[in-house]
Amino acid sequence: HMQGQSQGPDIFFQCVEAANPAYESLADLFEKKAKLVEEKTGHSYALYAYEGHPEATHVIVVMGSGAVTCSETAAYLIKERGLKDGALK
Repeated sequence: HMQGQSQGPDIFFQCVEAANPAYESLADLFEKKAKLVEEKTGHSYALYAYEGHPEATHVIVVMGSGAVTCSETAAYLIKERGLKDGALK
């Protein structure tokens, strides 16, 4: 519900639901465009990426700026302590 609007919460919710098809197709569109970028530049982009031990017993799921720190920490724990860790970002 938004304050200061003349529409009730039921109408607001219907408007939000009407926008769902655009969001539902976004992942497919991103992957198609990412493939085009990879063909032209050689650099690949993905919706998510896993870094870490292939048989990880502990995995952190993270997004945003903390993803780099988590990936580096997982690499450190694998190399220095022999743990089976990973990061899904």
